[in-house]
Amino acid sequence: MKEQVLALLTASKGEYISGEAIADKAYYRDTSICFAVVEDGVRSIGSKAFAESSIEQITLPASVTYIADDAFSGVSLEYVNAKKGTYAYSWMRDQGYITEYRALVIGEQSFLWFYDDDDPDNGSWMDKKDQRNAGDTIAFTAALGEVTGPDGAYGPEESAFQVTREINLSYYGVRDAIKTTFADTREQDISVFFIATHGDEQRDGELRMAFTGNYYDSASVREYWEHRELSFRTLASWLTSYVKGRVFVVLESCGAGSAIYAGTEEQNSAVRLKAAPLGKAPEDGDGEAKSEAFVKKAVEAFSNEDPGISSTTMEKRDAWSLPRSTGDLRLPKFYVLAASRHQEMSWGYETFETETSYNFFTRWLTEGIGNKDKSPADEDHDGY
Repeated sequence: MKEQVLALLTASKGEYISGEAIADKAYYRDTSICFAVVEDGVRSIGSKAFAESSIEQITLPASVTYIADDAFSGVSLEYVNAKKGTYAYSWMRDQGYITEYRALVIGEQSFLWFYDDDDPDNGSWMDKKDQRNAGDTIAFTAALGEVTGPDGAYGPEESAFQVTREINLSYYGVRDAIKTTFADTREQDISVFFIATHGDEQRDGELRMAFTGNYYDSASVREYWEHRELSFRTLASWLTSYVKGRVFVVLESCGAGSAIYAGTEEQNSAVRLKAAPLGKAPEDGDGEAKSEAFVKKAVEAFSNEDPGISSTTMEKRDAWSLPRSTGDLRLPKFYVLAASRHQEMSWGYETFETETSYNFFTRWLTEGIGNKDKSPADEDHDGY
C-alpha cells in the first residue's frame, strides 16, 4: 500500500501554463495532473480543457475572459485562487467552486423600558449605560477577523470573513441589515449571524430590539412598544428568505443565563434542579427553567423553519465544506448557539466602556475561536 501511495505522488504533476489559450481537451482525462497555475496572458480555457481529470487546485489570472461551460466537467476542485472582481472569480463562483464568508454582528444596548408593559403610556425610561453588548460585537468581530478560510476565497493567509458590524438596530433594522449583508450569497456560502441583546422565553421566544426613535415623541414610543420584540420564528424566516447557504446563528441574550437568577447562590442551586415543559412559561424565579425554555425555543424555531440545503447543487465543493454526493441528501441550513445554564451565562463584566465590557458567553466563545497564533479550538493545528 505504501509503495502505491508513493507511486501515485510521484506520478502527480503540476503545470504552469502560458500562451494565449488553453486548447480544447488539453488535459482531458489526464489522471496525473494535480495542480495548474495559469499564467497572466492566457485569455481563454477551451471545451473540456480539464474535464474528467485529476486536477485539484488551480490559479487563474485576471487576463482570462472566457471559460467554456464544460471546461471542468467531472472535476472536484479543492482550491481555486482567483482575484475577486475578475471574470475567472465570477465564473468559478457561479459554478460553486468558490465559497464566500459573511457575518452580521449586532449589539443592542439602547433600550426603552416601561413601568407597565401592558400600557406604554403609563411611563417609561431609557437605558443607554449598558456597554456589554457593544463590547461583545468588538470581540466577536476581532475573532472572525482572524479566521482563515479553507479554500482560498480571499487567499489562504487573509481573513475569510467579510464582517458587517451594527449597533442598536430596530426590529425592521435587523431585517434590512440581513437583506443587505447577505444579498449576493450562494448555496455554497457560509454565513454567521450574531446578536447580543436582551431576550425573553415567553411566547415563541424573542429578542428585544433597541429603541431608535425620539424618546419625547409618544407616537415613536408606542411604535417601538409594538415592534420591540423579535421572535425566533420571525428571525429564522428572515434568515431563510434572505440568506443562501449555511448560517451559524449565535444568540447572546440575558434571556438565557445567570442574568435571570435573582436569588442567593443557595436558591439558584435549588432552582437549577427545576425544569419547565417546552411551551409552558416557568414561574418567576425558575432561572434554570427559563434558560432551558429560551434555548429550546430558539433551537425549535430554527429547526422548524430549516429548509435544508441539497447537496446535489454542491457536488463541486471541497470535502471540508460539504460531502460530495450525487444523491438528494439535504444538509442542515442552521446551526444555533445560545447562552444557556449558569456556566454559560449571558451576563458579564460591565465597565461602561465599550472596549472592555463583555458577556461571559461571548468571551469564552471568542477564546474558543482563538486566533492565528493561539487557537484552542484548532486541535489538529491545521490553521482552521
